[in-house]
Amino acid sequence: DPDTTAAIEAQSGTPVTYADLTRPIRGDDPAFVIAAGTEKERVIGHAAAADTAARLAARTGVDYESRTHAHGPADSEAAVLELLVAATAGAALVAPQERAESFEDELADQWVTHLFVGSPGAPRFDDGIPEDLAAMVFVDVQPEPGYEDLL
Repeated sequence: DPDTTAAIEAQSGTPVTYADLTRPIRGDDPAFVIAAGTEKERVIGHAAAADTAARLAARTGVDYESRTHAHGPADSEAAVLELLVAATAGAALVAPQERAESFEDELADQWVTHLFVGSPGAPRFDDGIPEDLAAMVFVDVQPEPGYEDLL
């Protein structure tokens, strides 16, 4: 939309700080919007995002020693959830590596402990599940057979 583009370009490039806030951030203020089509649009508030991240971190064992990775597009729900959970728990986020021969090698080389899986679904592990992988978190997709030990 040209009008939206023009409005954004007219804004200052200076970062927004807490001093710029007109009021404190509230728990129901939007933290992010999931817009995967008009039928799935959802606004997630700060309190709900923090609560979900803390519960999922506790349930899957993500902590400051964990290394997380999202399988799928960077703008997917899985990637957003990975970021929230890892940041809440103090875990390391592992970025995709182009030098690995396979996805299994990438996870093993980077000591990934928690894999967040969204669309297009779970990767195939032809040579077995990497040793360090402790849990797979399926986001908006059905878990596939063979991963029961990691759910």
